[in-house]
Formats: sequence, C-alpha cells, structure tokens
Amino acid sequence: MRILSNNLADSATITADPAMVATLPETNLQNSFREQVARWTDVDAQTIHLAWSGAAKYLSCVCLYRGNFSSTATWRVRCWEDTTMTTAVYDSGTVLINPPTTLGGLEWGVDELGKNLYTDWDYSIAVAWFPPVLTGAVTIDVTDVENPAGYVQAARLFVGAYFEAACGVADGMTLGYRENTQQARTEGGSLRVEPGAIWRTLQVDTRMMGEADRARLIDLARNSGMRYDVFVSVFPERADELERDYQLQARLVQQNPFTTNVPLTHGTTLTFEEI
Repeated sequence: MRILSNNLADSATITADPAMVATLPETNLQNSFREQVARWTDVDAQTIHLAWSGAAKYLSCVCLYRGNFSSTATWRVRCWEDTTMTTAVYDSGTVLINPPTTLGGLEWGVDELGKNLYTDWDYSIAVAWFPPVLTGAVTIDVTDVENPAGYVQAARLFVGAYFEAACGVADGMTLGYRENTQQARTEGGSLRVEPGAIWRTLQVDTRMMGEADRARLIDLARNSGMRYDVFVSVFPERADELERDYQLQARLVQQNPFTTNVPLTHGTTLTFEEI
C-alpha cells in the first residue's frame, strides 16, 4: 500500500499553457473539492507547470485525479532538477492514460475492443510512480484530441513522495460503497428513490510494522489527520481492476490508536473515505 500524504502540488506555483477556462483555472487542482475542476479546451496540447522556490523537493508520484480522459488520451510527466527546466531527472515518456485491456482480459462477445479499466466509470485517474528524485519543477503534458466532450478536465493534482510500509497490510481489509441516497415508501407501497452522492470507504489494518514505518504513519496521523486529503493505492502498478478499485483520493475519517507489541512491532487501523 502506498500513501501520498504531503501533497506538494498545493505549495507549488502552478501555471498552464495554453490558458485554461477562466472560470475553471489550474488552481482548482490545488483544492480537494471534486466539483471544482480545472478544465481546458486545447485538447491537442496542454501543459501544466509546477515550480517550488527554495530547496528541491523529493518526488516519487504524480497523479491527476478524477479526469474525463478518453481512451486515447496520453500524458507525459517530467521532473526537472531546478526551475530553469534544463536538466530532467525523470521523464515518463508519452504514454496512454487509460491503456486498453489486453485480449486475455476481455469477455468475448460482451466487451468491445479497446475497452479499458475506466470504460464504464464517470472518471479516470492518471498516475505515475517512479524512484524518488530531487526536483525543482514539474511539467505535465496532456493530449486528448478525441475526447467526446470537446474539453479535458481533472479535479485534483497530487505530487509528492509516497510512503510504503515494508510489511504491507494485514488480512481482513474492507472496501465498500456508501451513498446518501434517500428512500421512502409511497402510500401505494412503491419504494421511491432520491439519488444522492456515492463514495468508497476503505479500512486497512497494518501489523508487524517496524519503528521506521510506525514513525511515518504517526506523522501522517498528526500532519494530515482527518483534515487533509491523501492519495491511497493499496495495489499500485498492477494495471488491473484490483488497483483501480483500491485507489482513491480520501481522508482519514477516524483517528485510531497505535498498538505496540513485543518484540517492538506496531500496528494500527486506517479508516478512509473517498472525497
């Protein structure tokens, strides 16, 4: 399980080239509200720039969350040594955001060729994982010329260094959906529904953690807590439904205690709700 909790995108100077829609600017990527998206209409070439003043930052993940990316959308992530952007310390190359499902993963006679993990979802996620690099600036290039909406948008940008415990998670992890849909019976007995929002919940137990991992999770509980959103991926880089379903922008909704056993091993329960 990987968790990106210290989102350096929020402290960066963020710009876009070409300019985004005036009422839906790139700064919307720096807040956690899913309805406040950044939108651009230059579907053939859009670049998002991030730069930090002062010391370089350690990065190992870049994620554009809750985008309307089509099946042919591509992106390229580059991390630069400093704000002059002359020396790249990481380059993802131009890759598909939503690569098609392999032939072996298709249900023949049901699935269309070109189906991807997010075909029947109302949004998708672009994420790049890479070895940690010291970075002064980041550029993200997105191309989506076949987007049926005629524009591209995303709701959140995560940039930072992820945490991954050495022992992973324990048995008994739970994932589910909650919603605030209202149901009521009519006088005739029909069950009427007023649709509401839907979101995922995730609860994971961490056991047998060493001291270094315990210290990192304590920092997460203190610094992010229930106040700030994080990016969680329980099965990163699998490129399958398991990764998709257990990958979410979330907040801790409960601060659970840490337990310490003998010999010095530690554990806690992390309870997340999707934003």
